[in-house]
Amino acid sequence: MSAATVLDVLQCLHGITQSSNPYKTAVTAGLSGSIKPNMLRSVYWKVYLGILPTPRTKPASSQALLEEWEETMHEKRKALSQQQASKNTPNTAPQQEKKKKSRFGDSDEDEDEEAKVDNPLSNDLSSAYNKDFQRQKLEKTIAKDMERLWSDDPFFESDEVKANMTKVLMDFCDEDTDDESHIAGYRQGMHEILSLIFYVVHKDAEFVHQLKPRMTELDDAQEDDFSILQAVCSPSAVTQDAQLIFSRLMSTRRGLGLVHWYHGSISSPKVSASPTGTIQVFASDTSDNAVVDVANAVQTSMIKAMDEPLWKKLNQELDVQATSYLLRWLRLLFVREFSFSQASVLWDAILAEFSWRVCEEDEENTYNIADSIVPHIAVSMLLFISNDLLEADYSYALRRLMRYPPVEDVRPLLAKSVERRHRGSRIALIAGIMPQLQQPSAATITTPLQAPMPTSSTVAPSQQSVGFGTLPPPGTVPPQQRSTVAASPSTAAPPSLASTYGTTAAARKVEVESVTSLRDKQLRQGMVLASIIRRMEGKWFPDTSQGPLTDEEIAKSDEDYIVAIAELKKVRDVLLNSVSE
Repeated sequence: MSAATVLDVLQCLHGITQSSNPYKTAVTAGLSGSIKPNMLRSVYWKVYLGILPTPRTKPASSQALLEEWEETMHEKRKALSQQQASKNTPNTAPQQEKKKKSRFGDSDEDEDEEAKVDNPLSNDLSSAYNKDFQRQKLEKTIAKDMERLWSDDPFFESDEVKANMTKVLMDFCDEDTDDESHIAGYRQGMHEILSLIFYVVHKDAEFVHQLKPRMTELDDAQEDDFSILQAVCSPSAVTQDAQLIFSRLMSTRRGLGLVHWYHGSISSPKVSASPTGTIQVFASDTSDNAVVDVANAVQTSMIKAMDEPLWKKLNQELDVQATSYLLRWLRLLFVREFSFSQASVLWDAILAEFSWRVCEEDEENTYNIADSIVPHIAVSMLLFISNDLLEADYSYALRRLMRYPPVEDVRPLLAKSVERRHRGSRIALIAGIMPQLQQPSAATITTPLQAPMPTSSTVAPSQQSVGFGTLPPPGTVPPQQRSTVAASPSTAAPPSLASTYGTTAAARKVEVESVTSLRDKQLRQGMVLASIIRRMEGKWFPDTSQGPLTDEEIAKSDEDYIVAIAELKKVRDVLLNSVSE
């Protein structure tokens, strides 16, 4: 690591703490997708979720704000430790109280009632034995989920990481609070939400810790600030910090209320989509299936307002059930559909939007995640693969939706999602999105066929063999690298929407015609590729259901394989524009 690295981190930190409006600076970074890897993403998340107090006016000094952050994190971690200690302390008070009562001659009826509650076979919810049994049952459920969590990633294979994440989930369910998010308890999928949080917090703490030897190259003021940063991003407090973020994300009172999308037992305001493609929240009515309502709204009204042919294809021709794929997209906040680095960019905006709306626009705190940019991100994802879906049969369409194809950069997708949800609002303006932009034309929706081909130097060997018409099997690529197209360098500025959508009607028309011609060409070559893949699969995975292949069939397979290789080379040349079709 160079000395510039530690200075870059401090520059990022001071970009917030020395700003005339630290809060707005942090929110703008999240909404615009400009937070870079290893640049204190977990600190931004703590700001968005109200864990770190952040002023809306210039602080007295940068160091004063940092010291307040250090003290805040110390107090919150201390409170968590005390809660944990109180739960682990053996409670003998009931037995002692019982003996005291019997000594003074309490009635047999009271003793019978106490015996009933403390009976090991009792199903009474207040029974200590029943509570312990339910806790053990829950712990086994979480342990099974943890065993399956990113089983190909060494980080999540660590027994220490599994144990700490299990502890966070157990503490979340055990917390003594009247917040419905805790009372409702654990559901499968929450461990995947926690996985991204834990990973981000751990990476920040690890990175800051690795920079410690470089402190000798800093001046006294910088060294003081970096020492405080080490306390805010402490490796010894990763578990507690992840628990604070996870709890706020799930919370129905102080956070996003993501728990509504996991529990049908928690009533939430009813939602539906208007004909214009926006989500409407009906506070006077409630729904026990909030996430199902949102999923249906995304695939029906919201898509219809943006792309009616796609709406007809999904809902009328193929009759795809929105819940078959959108429940996962929404509940996991797209963690499975993108690499960790890309999902983190989406989360930056989701959390920043929540923070801005609650703190700046919603004094009554009626924020509803169903009425956030989250459903609009799902719409953008569907529009991104619309060309594939329009040409697909039911089986291929469902595969495409269940195993979302890679994207080169999620920031343009994010920008359109924010623009659609907040067109003309202050959020759109601080995110750098011009409110007068038109709806996306055909030129703005790209498909995997239009994405630049990765080079071998930027793609892992296990990813290079994945081509059009095939999808990587689940669990074969680590979550941090789950993309067959290399992500753009994080330091590159996001493409401007003006350049993406064209500046004039004439320019857009020319661009649409050019892209349409290119799309037709790529579609034809894609069909050739699909044929090539089938023949290559026939060579290496022959159908032996009717018995072993004959010598003649083997020879024919070898011949088809050679021809397929030749055709594959031609497709390569056509796509590189070195030869004509």
